[in-house]
Amino acid sequence: MIVRGLAIVTSIILLSLFTAERSHAATFLPFGSSDESAPPVLEVERQDHQGVSLILRSPGAYLDELEVAGQTFHTVTMPDQGMIIDPGKPALPTYTHFLAVPKGASVEVTVQTENLEYGDYLVYPSQPPAADGVGLPTPPFAFDPASYSSRNLYPSAPVLADGRTTLRGLDLLLLRFFPVQYLGAERTLVTHPTIRVRVTFKGSQGHFFHTRTYSPWFDGLYRNLVVNRDSLERVKYDWRRSGGEGADYLIVTDDRFLPAAKRLAKAKRLLGLSTRIVTMDQLGRSAEQLVAYIKNAYSTWQPAPSFLLLLGDSEFVPTNYRTKHPYNPGLTGTDLYYAAIDGEDLYADISHGRISVDTLEQAEHSVNKILAYEFDPIDDQSYYTRAANAAYFQHAGNGYAERRFVLTSEETRTHLQKKGLAVDRIYVTEPDVNPLYWNKGTYANGEPIPDELRRPNFAWDGDREDIIAAIEQGRLVLNHRDHGATWGWGDPKFTVADVLSINNGKKTPVVFSINCQTGWFDNETDKNNSTPFEEVHFSEAWERNPQGGAVGVVAATRVSYSGWNDMIFKGFYDAVYPDFVPGYGGSTPEYRLGHIVTYGKVAGENIWAKWPEYKTVEFEMFHWFGDPSMQLRTRYPRKLGLTHPAEIPFGSTEVTIETDLPGTHVALLQHDEMIGAGHLEQGRATISLFRPLTDNTLITVVGSAHDAFPYRSVIRPSATGAAFVSATSVRYDDTAHGDGDGIPEAGEKVSLAMTVNNFGKAAVQAVSARLTLGDRYLNLELPMLGIGDLNPGDARPVNGFLLAIAPETPDGYEATLRLTFSAEDGLSWNQELSIVVQAAPALELDQTSVELTLQAGSIGKATLVVRNSGLGILDLGLSHQLLRDRDAGGPDDAGYTFRDSNDPKGPAFVWEDISSFGTAIATWHPVSNRPGTDDGYSDPLALPFPFPYYSAVHTAVHAVSNGLLTFAPISDSTNYGFKIPYAYKNLSELIAPLWQNLTIGSDSAVYYHGNAERFIVQYQDVWIGSADKYRATFQVVLYPSGHIDFRYQRTDSITLMVAGIQDKQAITGLLVYYRPKANLAGVAARIRRKVEWLGYSPKTAKLPTGQEMELLLAFDARDLEPGDHAAQLVLRSNDPDHGKIILPILLHVIE
Repeated sequence: MIVRGLAIVTSIILLSLFTAERSHAATFLPFGSSDESAPPVLEVERQDHQGVSLILRSPGAYLDELEVAGQTFHTVTMPDQGMIIDPGKPALPTYTHFLAVPKGASVEVTVQTENLEYGDYLVYPSQPPAADGVGLPTPPFAFDPASYSSRNLYPSAPVLADGRTTLRGLDLLLLRFFPVQYLGAERTLVTHPTIRVRVTFKGSQGHFFHTRTYSPWFDGLYRNLVVNRDSLERVKYDWRRSGGEGADYLIVTDDRFLPAAKRLAKAKRLLGLSTRIVTMDQLGRSAEQLVAYIKNAYSTWQPAPSFLLLLGDSEFVPTNYRTKHPYNPGLTGTDLYYAAIDGEDLYADISHGRISVDTLEQAEHSVNKILAYEFDPIDDQSYYTRAANAAYFQHAGNGYAERRFVLTSEETRTHLQKKGLAVDRIYVTEPDVNPLYWNKGTYANGEPIPDELRRPNFAWDGDREDIIAAIEQGRLVLNHRDHGATWGWGDPKFTVADVLSINNGKKTPVVFSINCQTGWFDNETDKNNSTPFEEVHFSEAWERNPQGGAVGVVAATRVSYSGWNDMIFKGFYDAVYPDFVPGYGGSTPEYRLGHIVTYGKVAGENIWAKWPEYKTVEFEMFHWFGDPSMQLRTRYPRKLGLTHPAEIPFGSTEVTIETDLPGTHVALLQHDEMIGAGHLEQGRATISLFRPLTDNTLITVVGSAHDAFPYRSVIRPSATGAAFVSATSVRYDDTAHGDGDGIPEAGEKVSLAMTVNNFGKAAVQAVSARLTLGDRYLNLELPMLGIGDLNPGDARPVNGFLLAIAPETPDGYEATLRLTFSAEDGLSWNQELSIVVQAAPALELDQTSVELTLQAGSIGKATLVVRNSGLGILDLGLSHQLLRDRDAGGPDDAGYTFRDSNDPKGPAFVWEDISSFGTAIATWHPVSNRPGTDDGYSDPLALPFPFPYYSAVHTAVHAVSNGLLTFAPISDSTNYGFKIPYAYKNLSELIAPLWQNLTIGSDSAVYYHGNAERFIVQYQDVWIGSADKYRATFQVVLYPSGHIDFRYQRTDSITLMVAGIQDKQAITGLLVYYRPKANLAGVAARIRRKVEWLGYSPKTAKLPTGQEMELLLAFDARDLEPGDHAAQLVLRSNDPDHGKIILPILLHVIE
């Protein structure tokens, strides 16, 4: 049967990917074609500014059987296609692509299909993604009965248009094709051998780009990500925009890293990127202020930034916290929102990266590696032809893989081999595991693994020694697919210490660490991470290894997910090698690492899944830790040649340059600043200067191209028939009013020593010089200087002007001076000079740690003397972190932790029986058709003290029959068995000592009693279920400090033990117990509220040179339990040698 129809499509569906390889046991279901080998093909029949016509031809699908829990399902897959991911619903093939939409256009989508039906198939349901963290479980099997009994087609249409979005000013429409739909009630596949789509653009303005937001650095990304790439206009970019007030490349850093930032900025300008540096001190210290600054730059600068580098760890350059992570406690740390600023989507409109360093030495080391990679690449042919893959075969049983870690690694390895790279297999599994097949189900079809990977042909014993040996020998890239943690890779196990032991010098690879949490760089600012400030996490170790390490790392900041991770990873390599993922993307390679990460995320979404919760965190988590504009090398660099004039005359506005390598980018510089730039697309171009040439300084010419040694030479400005006056050999003289070292320093006065030249061919009379500036730290006391007459060729040494530098000028402060020469005939010549001021304070403390002993319930104080023994004003800021025992349960987002009496550091089990004197609850208000004693709540129970709980303070609680305390009446059944935190109906803010289906039986009771020290609610002999076969007796104890005790005297057979706490929004919570068949009789658990016991004053200070101050530390043990309580006091300053000092604080609390 063939049915044809039309549809206008506007709804949304969620996606995932199946492997492109057919199963060894799969059968082919032809859609009117017998060609099993042909994958679906998308043809662009027509494209222009008015619309796009597409046709998807699908020859057929592969069917395989998969048994789960005694039920036989059918997997339906198609070569090189994605799979719908909507957990529990049928997993069906899909094909996804972006279309570019012209400016001003609305969109209309019409669809025409051929339909063929095939019956009696129970389609395997899609499954939730599994976390790639060390020790994290695979989610339980998901099945949605309603989808399989539905009489509506799923998905609802063969093509869906998934809304409009924007990438760097280019408007996009996402189309999702579904060659197979499913009618669950009839177990019928509805297939579409041919799908024709017409997308009409109404109201098109005839162009896709706005001139201001268009970036030539994004051009390849634009064209690779859209199907109608040939419709995009070729923008003739005016490179003189790079000489405007904006910048192509923005570096955001802290004052202490300025020397490294300036060196990198100079190098970026040599490569043709106009670059600006801004410090957090200039912007304010918050992420919100930085977002606002970047949005303004993107909206108003000419040019708008195309690249963003955050230079410094998160305590120096903050990161963003917006989205609650599905698995990790708290919010996901991400830099994405500094870059995804055009619209409300998750696509980076500015290519971004971070260098996560704590000291200037580390920053200089990272910059050195980048400069070596770009300007002085290693001269070793083998380095460019070798890569390494590390992965783990996670066994599901019977020789099958549970994940696709090794499969993804093998797919990547095969493609890299085709490109001429030798790729190490550093694979591992357990000694008793015999790998035979890839995953059968979510990630693959159960294909046999290659013979060369079968035992005994392959040992499956990859380890740290193999990884270290490979990197020290030299590998262009190092890939890892498996589980991860902040400390490193699960298998082959590779830790921070292992990374720091590598000694590979200049043989620095790019590392793709595709797993969980290895990029968790923000432990210093993530309030849910209790690791010490000084702890170095995995990606940071690669960056900071002083003996080499990596030139950059791709890694995730939190727990990430299989499937998503695999396809993002494949997307990274499809960006570099566009034929890696068949049928996806364009044909132009993308080598810039920031763009590679953006492309990989978009490809992962389109190939694998569109599940909003996981898309958001996957886009947020994966970061490039390195220079976003750096180009990944793929071969031994070739020599680059340029042809250009040896000199050009003063007043020139352009210069013509030729190259033997089309696509070369050329930059022209004077005084390390760009004066011209251009792209030699056809091997020859006329480069426009940003302004007419008036400076006699030699012009540096730099040519750069991918996989080429940079070209560097000079062009000499030459004189014409007129006079041309300019200063050379400019230096600052502090002999008379300073220390005579020739370095401008805070508090000094300096003059300018220079040579004034007439480079022209005519004499000029009565020349004078004027120096001008507008600056808060610099004051001109003598702004004028007479020079006199100058003949052609004269070079006259002079020393004049007087510039006073304020004592409070910060170290590294840079200002621009304008020098103007004037003659009596009205001629004038301008130059810009720069001055950098040094003022280095030195922070000294009178103690290396602070330790104090207090009795519980008391307060105390200590003092710390801070001294500035250096030059310049010391700018000091303080913060702190309270540390907890690493092995305590939690913390949740609010800092609650717990221990129970099975823990040596936990509370002792003490039972304070109040049944003989406590007040029994007599009234239970029902909330369902059952009695209140079965499903109800009490009247409010007044507390004898204000009880702090999360962000609120309460004076009463309600007891709930099902083992809960709430702070408001409930209005519906409380049910039970949910994993805290959980927003169940009207339940939110609650305390759950034993959340179960309990009944207050005829011989049961609930008592309460309180005083100024504690408030106890005791559930006595309550029934578990609705009969009296099993019983439970337990207490919940509230303390004025906000601490909570759970005490269990009796817990008979309990199907599922659930205990914990959660806040009013049911977003933040602490799960104490979630155990099936648990018996906790004789166990007590104590939940501790985070108590801010350390204070200090002042929190900020400015300390002039030679002065000292007392810092007062205040300790409050009134809400602390006996024991040791540790903290870290962090002192940040502009001391270049000790910019961050971590002072250990220890408080002993005794009875």
